[in-house]
Amino acid sequence: MKIFFIPLLTIILSAPLVQAMDYTVTVKGGWGESRLNRDFTLNNDTFSDEGHTLASGAGLAFDNNIVTGLEFSTFDSDSFFGAHDRIDFSEFKWYLGYRFDIARHFRITPAAGISRWTLRAKDGAIDFDEELRTGTYRDNDAFAQLNIEFPINSLITVVSSLNYTKYEFGVIRSAQA
Repeated sequence: MKIFFIPLLTIILSAPLVQAMDYTVTVKGGWGESRLNRDFTLNNDTFSDEGHTLASGAGLAFDNNIVTGLEFSTFDSDSFFGAHDRIDFSEFKWYLGYRFDIARHFRITPAAGISRWTLRAKDGAIDFDEELRTGTYRDNDAFAQLNIEFPINSLITVVSSLNYTKYEFGVIRSAQA
């Protein structure tokens, strides 16, 4: 949890230095795909599975087009590798990005940050080492995100988000709106 003190401190200290800023609250849902490395499967094959994702977050958008925020997201596999095994993946993310205003009702915001994630699985296709037989695995990784935003008015913006993170166990990609 220490990892989130740095971003929180950055947000708190930078807020008074900027004249104008907007607060953002986001709720997104969509589709995702997980792809596990061979080292994490019982039969040493690379597997992938699809599922649904949900995310919610809050952040700050400064007048100089810099954005920062915290987000919580989940990925739940629909049917892990076609069997009854499933994974549940959740992460807390801190990101920093820059908003490019392309047109009045169109902007692009690339962002990067740090993810604190947890992967939970039942016995089955994932080969956890002896200490992780509980089916839970945790770590931190960097991630990249691209938001395509369509502002409707000063309060509402429709956001489409593409996320890519390469974890120690594999890759999770998602598309959310």
